[in-house]
Amino acid sequence: MALGKGGPNEMNVDASTDDPDLADGAALLAARFELGLCSHADVVAWADRIIARTERPPIDVIDLSLTRPGDERVPELLERLGSAARPQAVRRVFLDLQRSLQAGQISVPDTIRLLWKFLRRHPRIADDAIETFLYWADDEYDLIEQGHVDRTHADLQKDLEDELQRASGACE
Repeated sequence: MALGKGGPNEMNVDASTDDPDLADGAALLAARFELGLCSHADVVAWADRIIARTERPPIDVIDLSLTRPGDERVPELLERLGSAARPQAVRRVFLDLQRSLQAGQISVPDTIRLLWKFLRRHPRIADDAIETFLYWADDEYDLIEQGHVDRTHADLQKDLEDELQRASGACE
């Protein structure tokens, strides 16, 4: 199930083979899909819209349209169309994560886990500060759980939201 609200329509992604933003739209969708911020159905709907508007859609778009939930090819096909590591996609997906965290759609530990996974897969997408922050936040969460620090999960959530905001601006 997708964590964020809406699907590709909400992302203002309008991509076709005549549109130079196909790679940018695919990159954003790849990053959102990888982080669980959109569903397989969102990916297929995006691909179907491109196919409907395009005389000769890229074969990877057609292949995406034909995938089924759980198909392991989805991330690879999206990456071939547009890398999730594109700075503009990373900026937007960090802000998507921040909004999902603020709205209570994702927990602090899940956000930390997803960011670690994303950064491990795309090690050069952000500055070193976010990795340093994630080490600290992971430890801090455990210390709060154990009652060893005079902070709350809400304090840590605010720090994580602030770091996502900062990191979104640091992506080059």
